[in-house]
Amino acid sequence: MYSEAQSLVTLPVEAIAKLVEDHAPESSTLDFKETLVLDKMETKRDLVRDVSAFANASGGWIIVGISEQGMPHRAASWAHLSTADAERIRKQVVDLCSSHIDPAIPDLDAQTELGPDTSLVVINIPAGHSPHAVTGFDNATDYYIRIGDEKRQMTHSELQAAFAQAGNGSNGPEQKDSSPSGQSAVEQALQEAQEKAEDRPFFFIAGAPVALHADALDLQSQKLQQILAENADGHTVETTLGWVISNAKALYRGIVASIGHYAFSLRDDGLMTWTIRIDDDEGFYRAEGEGRPKVFSPYSVVGYPLSFARLFCALRGSMEGTSGPFAIQMTYGGCQDIVLYPGCIGLPHHRPTPLPEESDKGRMNERLLKLPYEPMKFNSLLPADWIARDLLKHFYQAFGYVQEDIPFWDATEKVFGLAPKQHQQP
Repeated sequence: MYSEAQSLVTLPVEAIAKLVEDHAPESSTLDFKETLVLDKMETKRDLVRDVSAFANASGGWIIVGISEQGMPHRAASWAHLSTADAERIRKQVVDLCSSHIDPAIPDLDAQTELGPDTSLVVINIPAGHSPHAVTGFDNATDYYIRIGDEKRQMTHSELQAAFAQAGNGSNGPEQKDSSPSGQSAVEQALQEAQEKAEDRPFFFIAGAPVALHADALDLQSQKLQQILAENADGHTVETTLGWVISNAKALYRGIVASIGHYAFSLRDDGLMTWTIRIDDDEGFYRAEGEGRPKVFSPYSVVGYPLSFARLFCALRGSMEGTSGPFAIQMTYGGCQDIVLYPGCIGLPHHRPTPLPEESDKGRMNERLLKLPYEPMKFNSLLPADWIARDLLKHFYQAFGYVQEDIPFWDATEKVFGLAPKQHQQP
C-alpha cells in the first residue's frame, strides 16, 4: 500500500531525541524497546509478530534503545545500548524477518544510529501489499495486526478483508475500488481514542478523503509546514480560536503533536485527527458550583470544530491524487452528564442564557454521539465556516436546540462572527 513512499522516509536522530524529551507515547505506528535478547524462541517469535503486525496495519517504526522504565508505553529515557549490541540486534532482526515472515515485507529496513546517550536500532516497517504471516515457529502460521500501542491476532473477517483487498489491488480495473477507505480509517482512529479515554469524557474530530491516497501530502514540504504554522500556531485567535499545537514532530507517515491530553495527528494519506480528554481540559466545561451540573463552554464547542475545519480546508488544496469528496466526523463520548446552554457562558462580554426548564433541552442522552460522516464536495470550495456550522447543527440538535441557537453564527454572512480583539488573550 505505502511501501514505495515509506522506503524514502527517514526518522532523524533529532526527531527520536525529541520523542524521549517529550516522553512520547507508543501508538499504532510507533513502538519502543529497551533492548532485544533474541536467544529464545519466544522472544524471536514476539519480535517477528511485532514487525508483521505493523506491516498488516499502517506500517510503523520500532526503535530499540529507548527505555520505558517507570513510564509504560512511553519513551522514558535512553537505554545505553552499546554500538556492538545495536549492530548484533540489527542483523538478527533482518535475519529473523527474512526467515519467518511470509510473504516478505518489501522495503523493510533496519539501521543503526548513534543517539545522544546510546546506540539505536531503527526498524522502518512499510505497510504491506497483502497480509504477512509469521511462520516457522512450532509449525504454526499466525497473522497479527497493530491496534493502538498493542498487537493482537487478526480476526477471520479482518483476514478475509485484507486478502480481498490485496486481490482487488492486483486487478487493473478494480484497483480504484480497492483504495483504502477514509471512513474505515476514521473509525479505527475513533476506536483508539475511545480506548485511551478509558470511559472518561472525550472529544474527537477527524477529516479524510473518502478514498485515501498514499503520498497525498508531502509532510516534509515547506508549503505544508507554512500551512500548519499559519493555521495552527495558537497565536492568531481569529484562525485558531485558542487551539494550540506546538513541538510538531515529523514521524512515520505523519506529523503528531500534543500538549497534555490534546492530541493532533496528520498522515500523508490525508487523514487528520484531533482528540481531547474533556475532563482534563478546564476550558471545555466548568462546574456551576456545588450541586450544580457541569456545563459545556459554547466557545470551546464552537471554536475547536471551526479551527479543525479551517486547517483541514487549508490542507485540502495540497492533497495530490485526491479529487474528492472529503468528509469530517465529530464525536463526543461519555458527555451525557454535561449540559449545554444555548448562549455563551464563560465569556466576559456575553451574558449567559439561562438553561431552559424543559427536560428535553440542554441535556444529551447519548453515551457516544457520533455525528454523520458525510462526504462533502470540497472541489466546490465549501467554506470551512459552513462545514463547522453543519457539524455544530447536529451537535446542538442532540441537546434539543435549533441552528439559531449556535453562538457566534452569522446567518447573513454565513460565517462565525467572532471579534478577535474581544477574544484575544493577553
